[in-house]
Amino acid sequence: MAFETGTATDYLDLLDKLRLFLTTDTDLVTAGEEWTTERWTGGNELILRGQGLTGTEEIYIGIKAFENIPSDYFNWHLMGSVGYISGDTFEDQPGKSPNTYVSLWDDATPYWFYANGQRVIMVAKISTTYQCMYLGKFLPYATPSQYPYPVLISGTGNSSSRRWSDTSFNHAGFSRPGSGT
Repeated sequence: MAFETGTATDYLDLLDKLRLFLTTDTDLVTAGEEWTTERWTGGNELILRGQGLTGTEEIYIGIKAFENIPSDYFNWHLMGSVGYISGDTFEDQPGKSPNTYVSLWDDATPYWFYANGQRVIMVAKISTTYQCMYLGKFLPYATPSQYPYPVLISGTGNSSSRRWSDTSFNHAGFSRPGSGT
C-alpha cells in the first residue's frame, strides 16, 4: 500500500497532487498498481482506471472539482463507473454511481493519501474538521455472483452545495456513514 502526506495550496492543487500520487508514486509503480489517467482536463476533472491487485481488472473512478464562491464551497463530485467512454461527459459515463461529494475549501489543506491498485483513500484537514473519501473496490460479504462489481464511492455527503463546516448527520464519511455518504 502506498502512502503520502503533505499540504496542498487549495482544493484544485489537492486534486493534482492526488493525480500525480496515483499515477507516479514509486510504491505503486514498483508493485504494478499505479492508476492510468483516462481523462485529465488540466485542473478540475479526473477519470482514472485501476487494474486491481491482479493487474487484469478495470476499476473506473472519477473526481470533478467545482466551486461556488458566493456560497463559500469548493467541493469534489466523486464517481465510479463500469467503463469509460472518452466522448461522454463526466456525468454520462457508463453505469455511473449515484452523486456523492466531498466538501473542501480554497485554502491550504493538509492531506493523507492511501492507495493500492484497487482503491484510493483521501483524508483532508479543513480547519478543525477532517473530510474523507473512499473510491474503489472493497471486500463484500457476498459471493461474486451476488456482488459482481464491488465498488464503493464514498464522500462526505450527497449534496453538491454542502460546506465543509456543516455538522448535520448528512455530512459524514465512510468511517461513520450518514445519509448519502
